[in-house]
Amino acid sequence: MELDTLLRILNSMAPPELAEEWDSGIGLIVEGKSDVKKALVSLDVTKEVLKRAEVAGADIVIAHHPLFFRPVTRLDEYTRDVLRIALVNDISIFVMHTNYDRADHGINDSLGRALGFESYKIPESDYLRVAEMEGMEAEELAEFVSDRLETDVVISGDGWIERIGFMGGSGLKEENIKILQKYDIQAFISGELRHECLKYDMVLIDATHQATETPGMRMLVDRLPLEAEFYIPERKSVYIRYEKGNTGKTE
Repeated sequence: MELDTLLRILNSMAPPELAEEWDSGIGLIVEGKSDVKKALVSLDVTKEVLKRAEVAGADIVIAHHPLFFRPVTRLDEYTRDVLRIALVNDISIFVMHTNYDRADHGINDSLGRALGFESYKIPESDYLRVAEMEGMEAEELAEFVSDRLETDVVISGDGWIERIGFMGGSGLKEENIKILQKYDIQAFISGELRHECLKYDMVLIDATHQATETPGMRMLVDRLPLEAEFYIPERKSVYIRYEKGNTGKTE
């Protein structure tokens, strides 16, 4: 299909006007060949992702996180290497970031579907979603989230949970907890737990930035009108658990 046709489809899924004012690195940042037959979908624009696109024969990389967050005045070695792979192989790079976070069926709605919850937006935030669920203990909910998102989680707090909030990415911030308190939310699932959040009477489940955003990009593959592949480079992850007098690790 024509690249311009695909761009119109992508912009209808994540309208650029939904992006935050500071989020200037979205849209088509590298223009490759005009005829696209295959897309590679990922979270980030990295050398590993571009190398995979080259091997897979992809004509465009569609990513969530921008390669550039601010105007470029200098290319470092890493960015130069990323762009070299794209330019040599005529691969386009397209980014859908906060506009896809905020869009219907985007990052946050997809997280709800991955968790199996029927959720709804709240007026105070385009990012936060809330849902009611069959009641369970906090630790049981954490195990459920870990299983559904296929990730290690960190949980702070305990209690019986029937109302939850969630958000993809780096949502475990004080400002979001204050909003969710208005809706009697008992547990909040997101990523990047901050220390100042621990003072609140709410169960907090850190399911990582990556794992809470992965469903949105993985589900995008099935919405695209051309052959597409989802790819995230594998990294070794070691979980170290501390117990007084004993330290063990689980890989």
